[in-house]
Amino acid sequence: MGFKQFAQVLLLMFLLSTLFIACNSEEPATRDISPLGVSPLTSTLPTPESESALRRGPDFYIDPLAAGDTSVSGTGPANIKINIVDVSWGGNVIGTGPIGLDGKFIIDVPPIEGGNRIGIMLADLNESGLKYEDFQNNEHYQDLPMVGLLVYYLDVPTE
Repeated sequence: MGFKQFAQVLLLMFLLSTLFIACNSEEPATRDISPLGVSPLTSTLPTPESESALRRGPDFYIDPLAAGDTSVSGTGPANIKINIVDVSWGGNVIGTGPIGLDGKFIIDVPPIEGGNRIGIMLADLNESGLKYEDFQNNEHYQDLPMVGLLVYYLDVPTE
C-alpha cells in the first residue's frame, strides 16, 4: 500500500470516528473539532495556490426546511438539472429536476426526516454549457467520500 492510499485510509478512519462521536453525542457540537481548522467532511485540504487559480463556481441555495416537508426549493444557476439528495443516507437521490430560467427550483421529495442533511448534487451538465471543473471553487462545495460532490447542503431541524 502506497503512502497516498495509507493517508486516505487514515483520513477515512478519522472521518468515521468523528461521525460516530458526533452521532452518539448527547450535546450538539459547539466548536470545530477538527485539529486542522477545516470541516472533517472535506476530503481534501485547499491550498491557496489552487484556490486562487480557479474561478469561483456558481452559488446554490436551499430554502429553510422542516421535518415532514415534501418539496425542496431554492436557487442556483439557470437551466441546470440537479438531484436533491439525503446525505444522511449516503447521498440517496430523493428528487430530481431543473433549475428554471429565473434561477429558482421547486422539487418534490418524499417527506423529509428531521435531523437529516439534505443536499444538492449536479445531475446533468450536458445541456448547461458548464463543465465539472466549473464547480471546484466555492466554500459551499464538498466532495464527500462515498457520496460525491455536493454544491450545497442544509441540516433539517429535528422539530
